[in-house]
Amino acid sequence: MTGPSSATVDQHVDFSGTVTPDKSGHVIYLQKLGADNQWNTVEVRTVSSASTFSFGWTFGAAGTKQFRARILGGPVDIGGASAPASVMVTDPSLGSLPTG
Repeated sequence: MTGPSSATVDQHVDFSGTVTPDKSGHVIYLQKLGADNQWNTVEVRTVSSASTFSFGWTFGAAGTKQFRARILGGPVDIGGASAPASVMVTDPSLGSLPTG
């Protein structure tokens, strides 16, 4: 899974990737590592006919955030997860804030 390495609070970002072997039509989950050190599902999508996926996310607080994509196994295959993508989220600069 690919995504940005840095972002600011309130910035919208995209995470995307390819599932191999092909899992077109399967459900895939965007998971965020929580304060409880557990992976929590925050978005659910379907793998495209090209075996790709994309998630969008908007950050609400500063700090280092970790995300991964997770797909469950079935009767003839096993599930898997991507390597975690770490994003350093900072507060926006004062110059970027509205003045009015």
